[in-house]
Amino acid sequence: MAYGSLFSTKLINDARFDEAVEAASQEIDVAPEDPEPYFNRGRAQAGRERWDAAVEDYARALGHDASASSVDPAEIDDELFFALRQWAVMERDHKQDLPAALKILDRYLTLCPEGRHVGDLDTWRDHLRGIEHVWIRERA
Repeated sequence: MAYGSLFSTKLINDARFDEAVEAASQEIDVAPEDPEPYFNRGRAQAGRERWDAAVEDYARALGHDASASSVDPAEIDDELFFALRQWAVMERDHKQDLPAALKILDRYLTLCPEGRHVGDLDTWRDHLRGIEHVWIRERA
């Protein structure tokens, strides 16, 4: 099956996130071993800014064999890291809970110990703490 052929993909592309969550849930019922409907439900949850639910669905998508699916595990990894960052920032800003925010961000190591963004964690931990990195390029 080509990626994007699920009805939930169209709904997400149309920003109809509530409907996309329902459609993806039905697609999961039909094909519970396919990572794509979990990925789509995660994307829809992210569109609703339900970061905790998005993270859970991305983790489920990564837990399934993607070899028979056309969804790219690297894209799932990217969306997972984005959702964790957004959730952590929300926790820090709205609940004023930096330790909880750092714990949320660190879930990435548990979910993707070999993930593409392991090297980005220190920068994002600093960002959550209010430490910004300034990059200076030296002249040749």
